Amino acid sequence: HQNNPLWISYDSSKGGGSTALKYLMNHRGMTYPEAVGAILDSMQLHLGDSVPSPVSFSTDNTKPFEDKTKDFVLPTKAQNYRRVFAYLSQKRCIDNELIAEMMKSGRLYEEANRHNCVFVGLDFDGNPVYGMRRGTGAERFVGDVKNSSKAYAFSLYLENSDTLVVCESPIDVLSAASMIKLLGKRIKDYCYTSLSGVYSPSQENYGKLPITLETILDHYKGIEKIILCFDGDAQGKATTDYIEKILTEKGYQVSAIRLENDMDINDVLCINTQVNSTFELGGKSN
Repeated sequence: HQNNPLWISYDSSKGGGSTALKYLMNHRGMTYPEAVGAILDSMQLHLGDSVPSPVSFSTDNTKPFEDKTKDFVLPTKAQNYRRVFAYLSQKRCIDNELIAEMMKSGRLYEEANRHNCVFVGLDFDGNPVYGMRRGTGAERFVGDVKNSSKAYAFSLYLENSDTLVVCESPIDVLSAASMIKLLGKRIKDYCYTSLSGVYSPSQENYGKLPITLETILDHYKGIEKIILCFDGDAQGKATTDYIEKILTEKGYQVSAIRLENDMDINDVLCINTQVNSTFELGGKSN
């Protein structure tokens, strides 16, 4: 059933599972790339037609009109998104249905020349005004698209819930949402935003929130609860303490997921996914 992804095999050597990806690999004999390709093709994602068109926006209200408008242009999309799908699914353990939804909506795609992930942020009118590239190779690469507006970083389902999950990066957002599903909860019972990196307020900005978070809370007055989910390193812990203090003073109900040993939420997701996969693929208890 399309609303129930669980499947059962009566071949005891293969067991059952919970994803189309595992079904295609275990029962159709497909390799991982072949299975990914089949899923993308079935959802008509191979051409990437849903990537939003570039728009222009003002970046500085203090400059004369002829100088203040800069072009925000998203990177050229690839012919298919298979490398990004494989990277996020296999290497980052992100839920396959969530990846597919993001690609279909144009919030995520693959860059043509370097095959980076491109995460797209929309303003409140639905226009793309922010982009972040994230490399899919062994060498770490991350960076904002030129002229991106950090006020509208990568966010999901902002109108859906009174509970906002705040993370550092887009991959952290997708990891948190995937983890919520893994725990048996509905992803869309929460809303999510990234901050496009670690937030470190300067002395003159002390007491202010990150611009993305400030923009969301100013616009969505129904948000009452906030869950902070930053990295477990020293900077992440300092950011958690700072934002928790400011939000509490503003009257929000704030909780924090405090990770240890320099872990991030994606580490937690992958560990839990691997454990669950072990049981799915035939792990037995005595």
